[in-house]
Amino acid sequence: MEAKKIIKINIYMILITAAFSPVIAYVFMGILFTVIILFKQGFNVLFNIKNNKILLILIGLVMFTSVISELWYISIFFGVIFIIKILFSQTVSIYFNDKDVRMIFIVVLACGIIVSIIGLLQLTRGNIEMPASWVDSSIYQVRFRVYSTFLNPNVFAGFLNLVIIASIIVMIYENKKAMKILGVLALSFSLICLLFTYSRGGWISLCLSLIIASLFERKLIKYCVILIALFLSFDYFSDVGRLMPDNILKDSSIKYRFEIWLSSIKIFLNNWLFGIGSGTSWYYVQQYSQVVNSYVRHAHNLYLQVLLDVGVIGFVFYSIFYYQIWHKIKSNLFNPSKKGILNTVSFIFYVSLLCFGLIDIVTSYLQLSIYVWFLIGTNNYIKKI
Repeated sequence: MEAKKIIKINIYMILITAAFSPVIAYVFMGILFTVIILFKQGFNVLFNIKNNKILLILIGLVMFTSVISELWYISIFFGVIFIIKILFSQTVSIYFNDKDVRMIFIVVLACGIIVSIIGLLQLTRGNIEMPASWVDSSIYQVRFRVYSTFLNPNVFAGFLNLVIIASIIVMIYENKKAMKILGVLALSFSLICLLFTYSRGGWISLCLSLIIASLFERKLIKYCVILIALFLSFDYFSDVGRLMPDNILKDSSIKYRFEIWLSSIKIFLNNWLFGIGSGTSWYYVQQYSQVVNSYVRHAHNLYLQVLLDVGVIGFVFYSIFYYQIWHKIKSNLFNPSKKGILNTVSFIFYVSLLCFGLIDIVTSYLQLSIYVWFLIGTNNYIKKI
């Protein structure tokens, strides 16, 4: 019992610190694994992984593509990070259950409120320099894009989407008044902050995920209407025009993305079977493009990035892995049970990330990926040893 309590505290500390500093979060990740080893709980985690054949194949593929990569030392590093996330996810699946759902929501919503306040305070600081790559200044009169503790407005928007989705689901299904109030507060602060990220990907992916979810749950329709009206009104009346088709067509960042996509497709066609290894696309994109001449961290498309990292074979097994997740959560969606509430949030959030993945890869950043793998762990927690 003592081991379980210490492990759960560490996991909560990882969730909390991930909203503020990925470095500190991974320090707690190291503490978590140390505690697991000291209390001789490692067998449970490894047993859980061993029983998931698709996960084992993915680990093997990621490490194999890393070893054969031209930049093997970089790919192996990212492969190790991938394994750490899986170990974290499987630890969550063992030590968390229905009793923890309410505390999970409290932590996520409270963190959402705090980082939103930090983000809004950034707007009041006066003269703040913003990287030129964040917005095409020749088209948009955007003085500053809020990023809070996430260092990138699009990644921050991805986290805010999680908080907003969680808030809405809590407001619909939770019975406790205190939780509903927390949901209203988190929704209010997060929505205001999301507007000032000026993240089109964040706005559109959130709306699309809620539209898809509303096909199963009618109570979500009003939130879809409100959010769509809010984003369109803000974009129009603030005279920013981030959603205007004419501006999007002229936006240099969109054109730059197209060039990155074309380069990524060329790279994939030359490495279609096993890819080039995780974390190395920046090295190849410039070689395959005459336009892209600066550091590009990733392919700005989730599906292209998976193909680049692990090739067609890896893409197939990733798809099977995602199908496994869907198969486990589909029977507990859109119902007021604790597991139903958590799975519903996970499902809508996953859909938002898949939509966002068409133009960006916010899940490749350490902070947000911690929440993704935590939710994957909670989706699996019905399996106990």
